[in-house]
Amino acid sequence: MLDDSFCIDEQSPDNRWVTVFEDDGETGTLYLCKCDEFGDVEMMVDYLRLYNKIYPPIETCKDVFIIWSKDSTKTALVVNEECWGMLDIASRRKLSAKREKDSVMLISRYTWDNGIESNQGESLCLDKEYLYKSVH
Repeated sequence: MLDDSFCIDEQSPDNRWVTVFEDDGETGTLYLCKCDEFGDVEMMVDYLRLYNKIYPPIETCKDVFIIWSKDSTKTALVVNEECWGMLDIASRRKLSAKREKDSVMLISRYTWDNGIESNQGESLCLDKEYLYKSVH
């Protein structure tokens, strides 16, 4: 049996977080992980399901990468210059791009610049004490 998994990760500029994207051949998921004081992954904090089986598969996409904001409060998965999912630590929200068949309804640059609004996406599970220390 062939391994159909695809996985990438990116550490935040302040080394307090790691975002991991995994496509196991069936589902694409973005994970937010908390790091310890040495920058090593301590635990998974939350995840965002981005899609179920897509065609063509993620491995065939030209560019797949994770970005972080300079202040380490936002992270996103970008595929072929399209934002497919975003985690916003500052607003405590997560948002996946809506899909219609094999088309993606993009997350806008405005959302990246200004954060996920309270009426968008869903709550991001974060420990309040850790969140306060991370953002301040």
